[in-house]
Amino acid sequence: MKKIVVLFTSLLLLSCSSDDDTNLTPIPTGSDSVTFFFDGENFSTTNNDLNFEKSHVYINPFGSSLIMVKFSNMEKETAVELTIGSEVIFEEGKTYAINGLQTANLTGRIFYYGNKIPSMNCYTNNEIGGSLTVVKLDYQRKIFAAIFNFNAVEENGTMHSIKNGWLDLKI
Repeated sequence: MKKIVVLFTSLLLLSCSSDDDTNLTPIPTGSDSVTFFFDGENFSTTNNDLNFEKSHVYINPFGSSLIMVKFSNMEKETAVELTIGSEVIFEEGKTYAINGLQTANLTGRIFYYGNKIPSMNCYTNNEIGGSLTVVKLDYQRKIFAAIFNFNAVEENGTMHSIKNGWLDLKI
């Protein structure tokens, strides 16, 4: 019986992994890194096939804020623009709903276009949206970091998803 207990304990200890409690949220540093999945396709500043442009990032400590980033793929001749607009004063640690302005103070937009594909312009609305959680907001060091996910819909009713979003921006 003692051998069985020792064997079971050994197996239990060996099955534990040091990364079981790893925090999946990166550490915010203001590195101007962005990543998200648009309908399953990964857009990330770590992907060397994509050009990244921080079009507009303005986090206002008194109200309206705007985040606009763009990825372009020269080989595929496509681009995607992500916009999150806000009418709230962001606070670190808070989660905000991304919907239409009638039901939330944050909106989301995704614009996907290219030379050889039809353009897709998708917005959140009062029924369709998601959330944004402010992980870090440091006005002195000029860092804004957030986790986000949302669904957006085209005018024709086609739904698109933004998943596993991460922003770590210098503001």
